[in-house]
Amino acid sequence: MKKLLILTIALLLPIHVSAGGWTKAVKIKQLLLVEESKLLILLSSFNDPDGCHKDEGHLPNTGHIIMDPSINKAAYSMILSAYMAQKDVTFYVRNGCTGIWSDTAYANFGHIKTH
Repeated sequence: MKKLLILTIALLLPIHVSAGGWTKAVKIKQLLLVEESKLLILLSSFNDPDGCHKDEGHLPNTGHIIMDPSINKAAYSMILSAYMAQKDVTFYVRNGCTGIWSDTAYANFGHIKTH
């Protein structure tokens, strides 16, 4: 009975535990506003702290990070400024991944730091 309980708990736990983390200092290559609440940010390189990047579906190579600019207005302004000035930025990604289309998973935005 004890072995069955341990097996059941192990099967119910997520396989990938998301810890989040900071990206390396990179440039923003592209911004794609999918809809008012979904902005995809494509970076010059992405070390993928959460290990969730999958961008092979509907529109391949469109982004690494997803954020909601309607909620994160100050961060969205910083992202636009850094993009236009081609400044290096680092992003903190958190809470795993979000998909939009099939075969996609984007790291969830947490924080931004400009350099």
